Amino acid sequence: MINSRMTSSGELLKKIDLEQYYDQFVSEGVYPDGRCTSQFRPFSVEFSVDRAACGSALVQQGGASVSCACNVSVAPYSNEPPIVYDLSWLECIPKKIIEEAELLLKWILAHNYLVDMDSLKVDSSSSEHSFDLRFTLHLNIVAISADGLLTDALLTAVQAAILDATLPAVEYDGKSVLQDTTEIGTDDIALQFEINKVKVLPQQMQIKPKRVELKDFLIYIPFQLYRITTDEKYKVLCDASGEVCTLVKNRCEMVLGKDGTFYSLKFSSPMAFQKEILVESKSVMGRKSRQSLRQPDADGTSASFSILLSQSIQSGDHERVSSIISRTDAQPDMIQRTVDELPVLSVIPFLQMVERAMQEETLENNGNAWMTWLDAVLVTHSSYLSTITDLDKKIGYLNKWIQKRTANLEKLLQLQGKLEVVSQQMTVRSKPEIYARQEPVMEMDA
Repeated sequence: MINSRMTSSGELLKKIDLEQYYDQFVSEGVYPDGRCTSQFRPFSVEFSVDRAACGSALVQQGGASVSCACNVSVAPYSNEPPIVYDLSWLECIPKKIIEEAELLLKWILAHNYLVDMDSLKVDSSSSEHSFDLRFTLHLNIVAISADGLLTDALLTAVQAAILDATLPAVEYDGKSVLQDTTEIGTDDIALQFEINKVKVLPQQMQIKPKRVELKDFLIYIPFQLYRITTDEKYKVLCDASGEVCTLVKNRCEMVLGKDGTFYSLKFSSPMAFQKEILVESKSVMGRKSRQSLRQPDADGTSASFSILLSQSIQSGDHERVSSIISRTDAQPDMIQRTVDELPVLSVIPFLQMVERAMQEETLENNGNAWMTWLDAVLVTHSSYLSTITDLDKKIGYLNKWIQKRTANLEKLLQLQGKLEVVSQQMTVRSKPEIYARQEPVMEMDA
């Protein structure tokens, strides 16, 4: 019941004020789905989804889905791009997102950052002839869905399809190498062999399939600098959804190699924010909690309590948690500051620890302190708890305990209201002189 009410109120706020709705979550360091703002959404890669292609892959990354099929053709060695592509997308995807993803893909292909050209050379497996031929990769990319940015899923799908591709074996049927000029297309290209004697073997006849080698596996990483309107602070977001992206104007895009090499660094923000984005992005990439970057109190007590409490909760050390709670009894300000610093990932484990202690009846000695902490955690992290759909399963006993003790709350509030009305009426009737002091509204002559 409590969870459903909180969820419905959150959805109403989302419709009325989208920015304020996300402010309450981002200020806690989480998205509405409970994911930390420093975490990427899960992704999956499925290979060989198109049996008719030489290689294919389907990538689902967050809310984006992209499929890519890779086919191979044989062509004379030239300065033409080794990779050509055709990009199509469903109408549900905004064209602006497609254009941003395609712009980066064109830039990567123009600089040939993906494919090792030596792996595209045509070699004969049964003769010593040197072919002046190479393979060309033809990519058929289909964007199926997108939520926020599409570039990461698209780049991953392209590289996965290339890695899955098997190059056909090429045989040369002949012993002599002829000086022959063969017209291919509109250009006269001098070939050191007879083009009609080149044979491409089907895949089932290949003894050892040859695969394309990537120069590097590129990773696209976007960061958004989100401005919290309530306190004028900024948060760096990782892998934000489409709705959040509409609220963000400052963005940083990185293309990195597997060894950390920078291929591209692009800002769409004023110069004043670029240093802040880089500093915050570095902490996010290292998976460091944003909580550790906050300034501690003057005595450092709440910060140390928060770290100690979080470690104890994650390790399931009930005695240490109980000791911390006992030491902070009758210190509401200290409790609130510590709860403010408590990472959201420790909220549910803490509530489960309270629930287990209530079931085992081990709260008799410091029950008031536990209830004070419970109240502070529920109030402070209510926005995070409202996003958990299976909250009843995780803290079902605690939820029932709260409902049982608040079952008569509505009736008591109604009774309180009636008593206040009766009390006011009795006060007025006990002082009749009040009526005598009232001025007439209107006077009339006889």
